[in-house]
Amino acid sequence: GGCKLGQDHTRWCGRRLAPAALAAPTEAPAATRAISALASASVGLSGAARWISEDAPAGHPAHSAVPTDADWASRKKEIRFKIPGEKAKSMRFQEFRVSVEKAHRSAEDAYRIARLCYWRFGEGDSHSQVTRMRDALFARCAATPPPPLAGAANLDGGAGVDPAAGRGKRESNLQAKGAESPPAPVVAAKMARVADADAAAGAAVQRGERRSEAVQGQVEERQEQMNESRKEKKTKKTKKKKKKKRSSEAEKARWEKKKQKHVAEGMRKAQKSATLESSGKWDTVGVDIARAFLATTSKEET
Repeated sequence: GGCKLGQDHTRWCGRRLAPAALAAPTEAPAATRAISALASASVGLSGAARWISEDAPAGHPAHSAVPTDADWASRKKEIRFKIPGEKAKSMRFQEFRVSVEKAHRSAEDAYRIARLCYWRFGEGDSHSQVTRMRDALFARCAATPPPPLAGAANLDGGAGVDPAAGRGKRESNLQAKGAESPPAPVVAAKMARVADADAAAGAAVQRGERRSEAVQGQVEERQEQMNESRKEKKTKKTKKKKKKKRSSEAEKARWEKKKQKHVAEGMRKAQKSATLESSGKWDTVGVDIARAFLATTSKEET
């Protein structure tokens, strides 16, 4: 309430909830009270109004329009009703909700808040105005802790249970849980099984690593063999080329030598024929030339 917005909101809520505005009788019909009591008892919440004394006027349609479904309240922990009036058709939300939890777990207070909201909708208030009034009533419910009620049901279904008792109950539950823990031999056996499983898993991992290393070694060895084979083939091919080159050169030199020899022999024969011609021995020149030609031909054929 220190800011201006909070002060305005407080004044507005005070005007809306003023006794003059709620001068109508606050007592709800007997049927409504009976249904509310039944719902509160079945939900397991407090059945008497603690903070909200206001209610919709007696005989107002809010008492019948606001549902008192005990099963719904127990499951959803809230009260719903359709917004009345023609203005509801233009509103974003066609349904209004009142939480039982925010009413400090008081079902009767939640029902009263719901009936008040329904009444204000019927009076023409907007959705935001009714929402602010509902939140102000929730704040009133949560302002102080609930008073101890001897016979009022709570969330655990007990009567007048001290909140501190819950802490003791939790501690006792923890102690009981600790007492129910398995004995040491069972734990040791379980730990041994876990250790065996870990060892087996580690051995499997090591076997996989060794297998992968062996496969990698085989791959590397095969790669080296392929490299050696390629290198050897290349060397052989190079040697073959060199040998072929040398053989061709030797053959060429042999034919060159034979050609030179043939030319020299022809020149010698020509010189011999010229000598015979100059000496006048024509009778034997033809015979000598024929013999030389035959000898040369026979050598070439051989």
